[in-house]
Amino acid sequence: MPAANSNYQTVISARSVRIRCRNCNSTCSAKIIAFEEGVSPSSVNRTLNSTRCEFRNNFNFLPLHLCFNEFRGTNKNYHFICLDGDNHVIQIILPNRFKKTISDYFMRFPISVRALVRTVCCDLNSYYVDLVKELFPNAKIIIDRFHLVQMLNRAVNSMRTDMMNQFEHNSKDYKLFKRYWKLFLKRYDALECTHQFYDRTQKSWFTAEQIVNHGLELADTDFHRDYWDYQCLLEAINNPSAAKLKIFKQRILDTKDKCADSSYKVTKADKVLLTFFNYLEPVLTALDPRYCHYTNGPLE
Repeated sequence: MPAANSNYQTVISARSVRIRCRNCNSTCSAKIIAFEEGVSPSSVNRTLNSTRCEFRNNFNFLPLHLCFNEFRGTNKNYHFICLDGDNHVIQIILPNRFKKTISDYFMRFPISVRALVRTVCCDLNSYYVDLVKELFPNAKIIIDRFHLVQMLNRAVNSMRTDMMNQFEHNSKDYKLFKRYWKLFLKRYDALECTHQFYDRTQKSWFTAEQIVNHGLELADTDFHRDYWDYQCLLEAINNPSAAKLKIFKQRILDTKDKCADSSYKVTKADKVLLTFFNYLEPVLTALDPRYCHYTNGPLE
């Protein structure tokens, strides 16, 4: 095609969707079907999309490891997507994420096939957990670790903000929590502990580790406890082991016991740990070293 700059050429590559007939193996476009049936091409595409599950070749196979999620598609509608957890090949994309739609699709597979599925990775969507238990009787449920960290990260950061606002806005303590907020969300073991820098607001030399330690000295007991709960989760994910899994499980159980006391003040991080307790087995499976390589990361 002609271009404004004669030194370069403009090329447009276009592809057209075509439909193959299984009987005669010929192909045609949606416009031809629309003309023959007296409807619009959009109606043809919608009909084909709604019935494509009927034309699946093999309902006698499912991957051993599945990943569940949803995404926003056309017209801002959410669609369900399922991925093979091993080779990251898309298994199916459904037109919506309704529980009945997902259940109807997987119920097409016989129970002998569904019973072979070993793990299903998903987020904390409640009906995903219910569906997996109903559809795949032998599958382990894995809560995606990104969502676990995100929930506790936001709770700790919100508590840091609440505590920061208790100080005068021109005070050194307020500026410490405001300026170095990222350090309080970082893994403690990854903090710089040798290289010092001069902070003008504190009028002293600090390392990143010393900044965090100084902030924990200023913090109340609730933030101090919840900060180390968060660090315990990060450590269990970064270097998974049975011992670290046991420690984090005990922290969840301890939080559950403390919150049972009506006089105990429940913090934002405690609420997250209580949510983990409600999904205790899937959360612990996600942190188990045997299943730590299964994640929704490729799907995201």
